[in-house]
Amino acid sequence: MLSLARGLLVLHAFEQTQTHTLASASRLTGLPRATVRRCLFTLQKLGYVTEGEEGFTLTRKVLSLASLFHQSTDVFKQVQGVLRALTRTTGEPCVFGTIDGEDALILARSAPAGRIVSFNFGKRIPLHCSALGRACLASGPTERVEEFLRRAPFPKLTDKTKCTAKELRTAIETARQSGYAIVYDELEWGVRSVSVPVCESAQKAVGAVSVVTVRSLSRTELKALLRHIQASAEEIGAHLAAGNLSDTEILHLGGPEHGADAAT
Repeated sequence: MLSLARGLLVLHAFEQTQTHTLASASRLTGLPRATVRRCLFTLQKLGYVTEGEEGFTLTRKVLSLASLFHQSTDVFKQVQGVLRALTRTTGEPCVFGTIDGEDALILARSAPAGRIVSFNFGKRIPLHCSALGRACLASGPTERVEEFLRRAPFPKLTDKTKCTAKELRTAIETARQSGYAIVYDELEWGVRSVSVPVCESAQKAVGAVSVVTVRSLSRTELKALLRHIQASAEEIGAHLAAGNLSDTEILHLGGPEHGADAAT
């Protein structure tokens, strides 16, 4: 990682001027000439710099590094757009998230304009008592579920929270078979959430979309809500697949500046 850090430091030196000699790059970065020479040689071999009579200059290939950021940002905007449309259709707050360690990490969210959301739905929520967490677990590999259940029992946030390995295994299996997860009154009393996995391909689930409400849902209302969530999950999956993002890029999709976006 030290070599990578030095290479990036040398690349940043070109922000000051378009051309660098070993001496000028060494002076600007504070690195020894021998270190700068090795970095520039590697960057040249990879196609990021070229050497001319006046020194080293960047090539257009460097733009591909910036495009990775722009691509991720574009996908985030697309995902956010899908969630806003889902909120307009359902009139309810919704989120897209994935598993990160022992939590469900919220990557994007939407809420009705001008509406105060009374429940606590932060950047991270527990896996065991959220529909988002259960949908993610149910759509993933069995090994991950078993590893998760070995950490049971989990905190009981309300008197309805399922917290034992036996309870959660049954709930996760039910979600796996039905293709969606429903959680009532487990994360917070009076809060109901319905979640559907987001699949980048037929073989790979990358997260889930969840709609959160404080309303009681009839069977007819639940079926209608599920259709909307499933359509949104498919649309987000298509955007992620087209963006060709890695798991790490998806995990950081929203970035720190997007995590608090709760308005539409």
